[in-house]
Amino acid sequence: MIEYSLISAIVKQGDIFSTVRDILTPEDFSWSPFKKLWKTFQELDNNGIFIDSVTLNAEFEKSNLGEKIVVEGGLRGREAIEYLKNYETEVDKFESYALQIKEISATRKLETLLNEAKDKLKEGKTPNEIIALLEVESSRIATISMGSSSSISTAEDAVEEAYRITMQAINGDIKYVPSGFSDFDKRFAGFFKGRVYLIVGISGEGKSALAASIANNVAIGAKFPKKVGIFPLEMSKREYVNRLISQISGIDTKRLDTGIREDEYETYGNALKKIKSCGMLFDDSPYTTIPTLRAKIRKMVDLGVELIIIDQLEQIEVPGNQQEYIKLNYATYMIKAMAREFDVPILLIHQLKVRSENQKSKDSDPVMSDISQAGEKAVNMVIAIKHKKDDEGEIINSYIYILKNRDGRTGDVINLKFEGERVLFRNIDSTRGESPSWIN
Repeated sequence: MIEYSLISAIVKQGDIFSTVRDILTPEDFSWSPFKKLWKTFQELDNNGIFIDSVTLNAEFEKSNLGEKIVVEGGLRGREAIEYLKNYETEVDKFESYALQIKEISATRKLETLLNEAKDKLKEGKTPNEIIALLEVESSRIATISMGSSSSISTAEDAVEEAYRITMQAINGDIKYVPSGFSDFDKRFAGFFKGRVYLIVGISGEGKSALAASIANNVAIGAKFPKKVGIFPLEMSKREYVNRLISQISGIDTKRLDTGIREDEYETYGNALKKIKSCGMLFDDSPYTTIPTLRAKIRKMVDLGVELIIIDQLEQIEVPGNQQEYIKLNYATYMIKAMAREFDVPILLIHQLKVRSENQKSKDSDPVMSDISQAGEKAVNMVIAIKHKKDDEGEIINSYIYILKNRDGRTGDVINLKFEGERVLFRNIDSTRGESPSWIN
């Protein structure tokens, strides 16, 4: 019945298919008609056609497929789709249905494998022969159950790929996304494809402001703007867009909710135009799991996104009752795999919940021990924010610290200017563009 529940949910609400298509294959279904129907879902989605009863029936008319789609009572074709459309199911549990089907499928494959092993034992096969069978087949089942595995390459292939990328860079085909911050880009070039960058800090230090500033730099202010995919997991897309508007216009975000002055209409309108015409995509779904996130990132990359921003890491749902740091490590390792798979840089924002002894001193610089057990193990670079304040709490200077860098040096400190009224970070040196071009 779980297969009926998922198939019915997709017939009722076709846009959910893109979320679960990477979890299941047609062979995961035990009911043959649903194997065929899943293939039809894939074909429609690949062609950009919305899945519903109308498009499915149109697909049936092009072939005799409808006769092969059978449900309870022997209903076929249009009648089968109508039955599924009216089938009682909880659509919002569609991802849970998909994961259960995947688990049942893996169990079914393992049961078949164990039965084969028993038959081989009865046939007089040696224990070593049976163990070899179990090793090969169980590995294959694990690969199918957990998704695609990375391919194995020869040294020659690996060298050719490294050479090709270097030559592309020499010829101007850049494989990284500049951040828009002069000193950072001078030292590190920007955000490289397939890598994960973690911005950390305690509450109120401007982690989201830094990420939003980067988004505006990349999607609006760059010489060659790029599409940015943003997951504002702790706020709505409206709230996040208001932050972007505030950075561009200088209008306080609170007044964007309560009402702006007449003399600000033009500035506000210009900010709206810049954001409307830029290449930003948003997904503010309040409940996000690793499989859901993977499917959505794949969709964004298909739409041309070249930088992903996830704000915040701790909002991602991870199964199990493990300790928080274990969940964070699991999430970052999974996200690292996504960055490599989709060849896109991913920028993560993470709020540190507990101050270290070092952080309790207002004059101390961030150090690596500040972020212990914060999901830092899998990422390529860890960036921490620090504001130097006067005795009255006013910000004098702002810095970002490179605490970890798998691909180069660490310990760099980059001076930026923070504008509290705009919740904005920008370059400090006027000779290198103190005010970004996208600021009104």
